[in-house]
Amino acid sequence: MFTLGPTTAAAWIAVGKLTLWFIVGVASATAISILGAIISGGSILDAFVHGLADGIFWSGVFAFVSASINAIKTGGRGVIRKKTQPVIKDGVEIRSANRTDFTKEA
Repeated sequence: MFTLGPTTAAAWIAVGKLTLWFIVGVASATAISILGAIISGGSILDAFVHGLADGIFWSGVFAFVSASINAIKTGGRGVIRKKTQPVIKDGVEIRSANRTDFTKEA
């Protein structure tokens, strides 16, 4: 059975929000274009087609910019990170590269 982990669920929520804003952008551009055609007496069909094309274009541009800004803000968190192997000396894991040896007598 397919189960959603927290990362997968968050990704689907983000896709849902992006899709919603894309639809809102396309609908707004189309409605504004049709309203302009009604006021000016132009062709409503031409206004619909041009408004739809403009809405798809600009919604896609803003979605791309938004996704790019979010990727920069997160700094690549969530992507595959380079894993380093722990350094083990005399059976003890050394967690810091800077280590002071206090075993020597002064």
